[in-house]
Amino acid sequence: MSSTPSGWQGILERGERILWQGRPGRGMKLREGDLPESLFGLGFTAVPVLWLVNAGGDGFGRLGTPGVFLLVAPLFLAIGLYKTVLKYPWRVFLRRNTFYTLTNRRGIIATDPLGLKELKSYPITPQIELEPGRRGDDIWFAREKLGSRRNSPVRKIGFEQIENGRKVIALARAALAERETKDKEITP
Repeated sequence: MSSTPSGWQGILERGERILWQGRPGRGMKLREGDLPESLFGLGFTAVPVLWLVNAGGDGFGRLGTPGVFLLVAPLFLAIGLYKTVLKYPWRVFLRRNTFYTLTNRRGIIATDPLGLKELKSYPITPQIELEPGRRGDDIWFAREKLGSRRNSPVRKIGFEQIENGRKVIALARAALAERETKDKEITP
């Protein structure tokens, strides 16, 4: 009989065990870089609003053809509103539809927003880090560069806003130590 829990067949590898499962906190959390991005979004939102104000009642005479304006303004407005305010409730919605699993080999992040299921996993490495917070702890498994330039921003990937992060990272580090011990026993 298989020791793999129901629903995990085909996901867990042979010998992989679930150590912890949880969900992120539901509150809003500001991240590094949110303020500059929101200020940028405010500028993007202001442009179409100023276009509308300047257009006044003269039939877009000073702005050029209304067709181009009507195509460009909603795009600027949508990007600006998202960057300024809409990204925060979207993140809360994403966390509400996110599930975390820690195994003896990796961290698994499952999301299911709007019926679009996604399962990503990240190996437990010595670089795993705990970032304590007021609304829950974060455990970072990986970092992803968001551009090709040398100074491009980096996004941290992992379990966000979890309760008792110290316990979870202790489980991860113990699993890593156990795996390293087994590797040393195998290697002559």
